[in-house]
Amino acid sequence: MTGNPIASYDRLQEGRRSFERHHALAPSAQLRFVTDDSVHDTAPDLRLQFLSDQQQLDIPLDHHKSFELAPPIPALRHARLLANRPPDTLQIHPLVRNAADDPLDTRLGNLRLECEVSWSIGKSSAPLWMHAAFAMAGGVCHSSRIQVDLYSPRAILSVTLSEHGRSATFKAGRNRHDYQLPLYDKHWSDQALVHFQPIPTVTPSP
Repeated sequence: MTGNPIASYDRLQEGRRSFERHHALAPSAQLRFVTDDSVHDTAPDLRLQFLSDQQQLDIPLDHHKSFELAPPIPALRHARLLANRPPDTLQIHPLVRNAADDPLDTRLGNLRLECEVSWSIGKSSAPLWMHAAFAMAGGVCHSSRIQVDLYSPRAILSVTLSEHGRSATFKAGRNRHDYQLPLYDKHWSDQALVHFQPIPTVTPSP
């Protein structure tokens, strides 16, 4: 398959290793990678493939257009992730969820783990000064001075965090798929409930 490089196999595997290192944040959760396809209404069905000098591997997508990353395959080291999409129209985001989760509910610990995975994938492209600044602040996912954008596969209006009778609501970002939560705040445990308020579906008039 010909296509445009979206990410590297090695970076995604680094995210997978981070998931394993920090799995205590969400012991029952699973890691998948979800696609953010901005041209899905006008393009052929999405296809993804890992391609290296030694091997190519088609990536099966589920009905949510997400995929699971298997343990490292030596022949795919340094492989590129290719997609049949124009450049800059497809992004890959980690998604950490429990299998039994309702689509609109999850745990704060899952999202803390999701943050760790995201930073592990992206840090290799960050400049050294950024690494130093984040380390001095206490770490990307652990500091109130660092704004962390999380990704929702569904368009949302807001996110509500609740635990032990208290709650706090946070508005979604401009594109309705990004949002921020106080991942650093230890007053909220990993068990705190996160509820997504979706944008209402408009039913066409008959």
